[in-house]
Amino acid sequence: MTERCVIHLSVTATDLPAAQRLARVVARCTGMLPQADPGETTVSVEDDQNVRHGSSATC
Repeated sequence: MTERCVIHLSVTATDLPAAQRLARVVARCTGMLPQADPGETTVSVEDDQNVRHGSSATC
């Protein structure tokens, strides 16, 4: 099996709903790339990155 690497892109928003909206936009824009998996898009609060919130990117 070949090694895979994951790109982590930090983008900030003012609150959770704004972050979820932005995550949906980013997921849709990158969704045309075969390497992207928009269904794996999550959002977290900066100081609590272990708690992930869904972005409903597949809507």
